[in-house]
Amino acid sequence: MQPFFILTNDCSLTKKKYVFFSYSALLLVYILLIIIFLVKTYQDLGRNTLPYYLLLDNWRQPIITDIMVVRNSSMCPQDYSYLIPFRWGGSSEGCDCRDVDDIVKYNKSWSDLNRGSCSIEQYWYGCHQIPRLSPREMPKWAYGVLLCAKKEGNETFINNANYRKEWKMQEWLYSMRIWGFPFE
Repeated sequence: MQPFFILTNDCSLTKKKYVFFSYSALLLVYILLIIIFLVKTYQDLGRNTLPYYLLLDNWRQPIITDIMVVRNSSMCPQDYSYLIPFRWGGSSEGCDCRDVDDIVKYNKSWSDLNRGSCSIEQYWYGCHQIPRLSPREMPKWAYGVLLCAKKEGNETFINNANYRKEWKMQEWLYSMRIWGFPFE
């Protein structure tokens, strides 16, 4: 009796070779696609590093210990600061044609809002001028609500994370000493 892995039929051997090479080729194509995808992802991440730096900048900020909603005031209480300060960039001068019939706007190639001054024809059809608005700080949210945060001194997430890592190492060394390993 012959072992099952010794092939006696040449046709079976050819078929197995064909199947082996087919699977090998598919595996090679699959690996190449994965490598191409990984290289492409790495390149895209290299071009867009802003979120990474924003995250690190956020982790270097003091830890927030309290958030307060302030109504009917233009300032946060003492020891609190604006949680999400926002500087609005303002707007350009423009021409508002939202009240003009859509067919007229389509025929004239006008948008609802157009940058620059209104033409005489746009005034005639009912458009009106929008003035330029200057940039300004926008600390308040909807309905005049301020979000204020109290931050804890110099304690940051990065400092705290390093402390936790050090503590985890001490915990690991302690557990190894319990099991009889002489770590110091």
